[in-house]
Amino acid sequence: MPRMTTWSERVYYSLDFDCEVSRVSGFDDHCQEHWLVVETGKGYRDRRNAAVEKIMASIEAGDPAGEIPDQVKES
Repeated sequence: MPRMTTWSERVYYSLDFDCEVSRVSGFDDHCQEHWLVVETGKGYRDRRNAAVEKIMASIEAGDPAGEIPDQVKES
């Protein structure tokens, strides 16, 4: 069963979303990256933790590496 070995975050300004966002990445035991983009700001810690849990579930389900389709970003 695949598992997440580590995760990281990188905060940057996104022209696509026109706001500051964070790319939350999780790496599986084959060093492949799975990621989500979440908005920073008030409530960011909860959104980031939800993203890490969603990434972990995706890896454990055996989903392919890459961006997870259903983003956690809130308006």
